[in-house]
Amino acid sequence: AVDDPKAFIDSLNKRQDDMGREWAIATLRFRLEPLAAEQDLWWDEMVPVLKSCSRKELLQAQENGKRFLDTINNKTRGETAQLLAIAKLRRPFSRVLPVGLPWADVVPALHKVETLKELQNAREAPDLLMWKMSNAQQEWPPAVLYSFLRLRPKMEPKLTELVPGVMWEDFVKSLQVLDPMELHQASQSLYRFLQLLEIYPADPPGRWWFIARLRPHIELALDTQGNTWEEAVEMMSEMDPAFDLKPAIHEPLVFCEQLVQGPQHLRWTTTLRPEELKAQS
Repeated sequence: AVDDPKAFIDSLNKRQDDMGREWAIATLRFRLEPLAAEQDLWWDEMVPVLKSCSRKELLQAQENGKRFLDTINNKTRGETAQLLAIAKLRRPFSRVLPVGLPWADVVPALHKVETLKELQNAREAPDLLMWKMSNAQQEWPPAVLYSFLRLRPKMEPKLTELVPGVMWEDFVKSLQVLDPMELHQASQSLYRFLQLLEIYPADPPGRWWFIARLRPHIELALDTQGNTWEEAVEMMSEMDPAFDLKPAIHEPLVFCEQLVQGPQHLRWTTTLRPEELKAQS
């Protein structure tokens, strides 16, 4: 890429895999972002929509951005229509979100809404969908997920005070494995809940708690290795919380050596050329 950037870009334009799709979306930004802004859509909201589109649709977007947006706006079913409907809820929902709860936190719950019509109706009445997620029976998937997400304004300040450095985005995963009664108890006494996590690391929430605690200790070392935090989480989620994760708090750099190769599915496999195979035989 450094020696011949033009050839590298040409190769990206010809790729049909995930990297080729990412490149195609990146090249669309200068063309689509102003048009999306006219519809009150931010670019970061458009990226998931574009990732759901077919290769043919992305080519259409390159040729005529306005026609492409008209096409996906007219869709009445499918993943693209759902993602676009969610993206359009950002501004309406900003008026009804509880103080301290970011829009990005609510998006996963909106993904659980099953019907496109309900998402589209929420543009005119966002308060009704918020009320439903806050008060519906726990069997409704969006309400189940929102029951964890809505705790952020109440619990995050206490979490920051009790355990500086632990991020809410990591900690909330330890809440998502609790049943409703356990979740209520955790929200009533965060200090006691954290004590139980320390005592019982092998329980499901314990695993995610020690992963959350490790982040401030190892993220810089991971970056030096060339690994991302998300890749490390993938590996740590399969480790023993009592014998691997909890002790790592005290020896983070030693622990990082176990993560240096990255997740199994990201490791490079070497294929020998015919002449190399012949030389080894």
